[in-house]
Amino acid sequence: MNRADGNSDMDGGRRTVDLDVDPELARRLRELRDKDRDKEALRRQVWKERRVLLPLLGITLALLPNFRMAQVQGRSMYPAYSEGDRLVMLKTFKYFSPVQVGDVVVIRLNHGKYKGEEWVKRVVFIQNEQGNAAWPQYIKTFRGEVPTRALFARHTLGLATVPPGHIMVMGDNLENSTDSRDEDIGSISPDEIVGKVLNN
Repeated sequence: MNRADGNSDMDGGRRTVDLDVDPELARRLRELRDKDRDKEALRRQVWKERRVLLPLLGITLALLPNFRMAQVQGRSMYPAYSEGDRLVMLKTFKYFSPVQVGDVVVIRLNHGKYKGEEWVKRVVFIQNEQGNAAWPQYIKTFRGEVPTRALFARHTLGLATVPPGHIMVMGDNLENSTDSRDEDIGSISPDEIVGKVLNN
């Protein structure tokens, strides 16, 4: 019986050969197999992330038109906001977060000498749809509670009224704010409310 290099023999007419594998080649083969496994794991991970991120991206794009950025001009809202502060505003507040007393809103006036201007102000009174909401005795400010008659004397004395659905607004910096206390501005109609500030 002949014996070849690699320790071959005959077993029932079948020839077997034991080959010595180059260690460097074996190492490279293992590295290739490991890389293939890593690539497959990465593909699975990317697919899982896409299944989560793509729906979130779709939701974000759908909601994006509901928001807008606004910037504070002047010092009428100090100390809550300073000039130049950027605010996130919800435009569809009517459906998702109706305006309440204490909220900060962005208004665009469509009447009076300030027509067309956009202001950031705080809501201090909301008239109901029946037009018979009673004014509170006090209005909360950064200085504490101030008697309503000291801020809106004409309204508390019945010399002026707030139409149904309208709001009254003030700046937090009472001495440095033009707002609903000004007779040329007065109440703000729902159509003049551009959005509700979220970072309040």
